[in-house]
Amino acid sequence: MDDNKNQGEAPSIKQQLVETLRGADSVVITTQDTPGKDAFAAAIGLHLLLEKLDKVAEVVITADVPSQLQFLPADFINKELQGQRDFVIELDQSRAEADSLKYVNENNTLKVYITPYNGSFTGDDVSFSYGDYHCDAIIDLGAHEASDLTEKVTGEQKLIHNAAFLLINPGPGGPGSGDALN
Repeated sequence: MDDNKNQGEAPSIKQQLVETLRGADSVVITTQDTPGKDAFAAAIGLHLLLEKLDKVAEVVITADVPSQLQFLPADFINKELQGQRDFVIELDQSRAEADSLKYVNENNTLKVYITPYNGSFTGDDVSFSYGDYHCDAIIDLGAHEASDLTEKVTGEQKLIHNAAFLLINPGPGGPGSGDALN
């Protein structure tokens, strides 16, 4: 049994990582904008581990995979955040008010039925947009502080505010040092 908690000491990076991943369903893994080969390999390995744990994991690395690592499975690495996010259907109600809404999933097609209270709707009344990303944790391999996070991830402020951060770096604390930020 680990006595760190009993002695009032901060949890180790290993404990922070385990607790963060245990509570997360969706994880974004990223690196610095110019990661080394170790960061690439670690991101790939962490992604594969999270998949085995039935977690949704996305790797976002803006750089190309180094030629020395082309043999590793890396087809899941994205240069931009793709992530799970809401698809929002918007209905202009300026000419007609919606009375009821239902949806039916038929043959891999989701049909949304909107019954007007008065008037009628046309195709011009409907538009769509995207909502917030759904992410429980962001793991950055190589960042020393939150400001080091890659712009591809930090540009999504709503994601940042809702996710736990774990920064793992080989900095002055030695390999495996890092911080958890909530």
